[in-house]
Amino acid sequence: MSAHDRRYLISLNAGEPGDDAAIMAIRSAFFDWLKKAGAEIVEDGGANRVVIAAAPETAERACGLAYVRTVEPYA
Repeated sequence: MSAHDRRYLISLNAGEPGDDAAIMAIRSAFFDWLKKAGAEIVEDGGANRVVIAAAPETAERACGLAYVRTVEPYA
């Protein structure tokens, strides 16, 4: 984690409740994207919530992903 990284709470559009295959596909795609973007998963909150450590620019780019609902600063 770089000195400029901050923590963000990401809420994902995890598909329909009970659609485990869709939820897993979305999470897998997002985790792959995070790895390529150089972000670090700090806390995995379940099906649709993840806390990451990333540069502000990375968090801003995450807002544009189709499966991301919200990106909020996290203390």
